[in-house]
Amino acid sequence: MRDRRERRRGLGRYDRRVQLIRPVTVQNEYYETGTGEQVIYDKYPAHKLEKATAQDNEKVSQRVISTLSVDWDLRFIPSLIRSQEQTINNTWILKDLTDNRTYKVVAPASEIGRGDGILIKTELVE
Repeated sequence: MRDRRERRRGLGRYDRRVQLIRPVTVQNEYYETGTGEQVIYDKYPAHKLEKATAQDNEKVSQRVISTLSVDWDLRFIPSLIRSQEQTINNTWILKDLTDNRTYKVVAPASEIGRGDGILIKTELVE
């Protein structure tokens, strides 16, 4: 069992900062509704988990489709796992502030261990 000091030493692995963005419904002065984006967490510590690029070499009408999947390990946020209105799902966007790349969340967030972190699976948006 890991003690508190050992867990704190692992906090240095969060070497990147990300924005967690969720879509919201907005209404203008004419009561027309549309969709917008709201930054829920800005400059939040995260760790990019390196994994091999998944390439699907399927020829669909003479082109090659490739997808870059990236897993993220974020510091534990109790409200993102347990709150219904702020649960990360596949409509959210994760923006890496280190290299300004935008990723689409493809799976609901899951807890790593017991409050050790949050795992988020994403795909690169081009």
